[in-house]
Amino acid sequence: MAKARQIREGLYCITWNVMEEYRSAFSRKPVLVENLPRIFESCHLTYQVVEREDKLVLEMQPVFSEVMLPSDLDAILVLASHNGIQQQMILKQSKWVTCYSYDGDWYDEDYGCSEQRIGFDIIVDLNPDGVTTLKKGTKFVHDNLLNLWENKTLSDVTFTCQGKNFAAHTNILASGSPALYAMFQNDFKEKRERIVEITDFDPHIVENLLRYLYTGEIFEGNNGPANIDVENLFAAADKYDIESLKEECEVHLSRNLTVDNMTRYLVLAHRHNSSKLTESTLDFMAENATTVFSRSRKTDWMEIMKSHPELAFQAMQRLVVGDRKKRVVKLKPLRKRLVNKWHVISSEFD
Repeated sequence: MAKARQIREGLYCITWNVMEEYRSAFSRKPVLVENLPRIFESCHLTYQVVEREDKLVLEMQPVFSEVMLPSDLDAILVLASHNGIQQQMILKQSKWVTCYSYDGDWYDEDYGCSEQRIGFDIIVDLNPDGVTTLKKGTKFVHDNLLNLWENKTLSDVTFTCQGKNFAAHTNILASGSPALYAMFQNDFKEKRERIVEITDFDPHIVENLLRYLYTGEIFEGNNGPANIDVENLFAAADKYDIESLKEECEVHLSRNLTVDNMTRYLVLAHRHNSSKLTESTLDFMAENATTVFSRSRKTDWMEIMKSHPELAFQAMQRLVVGDRKKRVVKLKPLRKRLVNKWHVISSEFD
């Protein structure tokens, strides 16, 4: 299934995950992307394994709305990610195309058959040059808001966190955060004193949260995702009801799932009501079923069974008896081993 989502105006993400039985050489029928933004009338994805050339070919063929048709298709930047490798897709006769190397070895001894998850993340950027391609009026507003954030001109509220102060403007913050709007609108202490004390997040999280409300940008300069605590930024976005920031954090966390962080992300998603991160984490667990259980005595998987048994059951359900469209564990021998391990682990809590 392939789904699209709008990250912000002019920037879109398409996620396509598919499980296929191995064949010596095969091609897929075009898959229609669901949940398309209005700028697209339709969009089809196709992949083909060309074994004799050891490559996998990905194609994207969008049909843009006539009303919102981009003026220059050559200027659109399309980036595809597959197995952690990102590369640019090239426009060829109304299709964007890219190729990945293919090693031909997809046999899984644990599963007893040849199966492989093929997954792609595609970023479509209609304005790859950033602010230089924005309309003049939009750029003017963006620059002025950035200036307000940097220079604090006429600021009327101060956020304090662990000895650090951040001056800001109530009108701008209230327009982007329903939670802050309620705080400043009602007769709260923060409204009267114009001081907001934050004790549950570190200063760099507060700074990034506030800056986002001015600019819509999370990562400034070299301060990329690796240098920001995205997990706590995600939690802060949820607390202050900043949906667009929460969604961008969800995308980053979903793309960086590992066996070491999957149970932590599952609990994080549960606490902050994130269906996207929950689904991504459960899918990852299902795709790495044997690893999940082989590490159960060495990781925090035991802890999740104690503190969040409903999540442990949900994960097991996805592994063993879940929706056929979602499951990757289909084989009876493996299912039997998983159920047996579940009983062994569960008996320790009796």
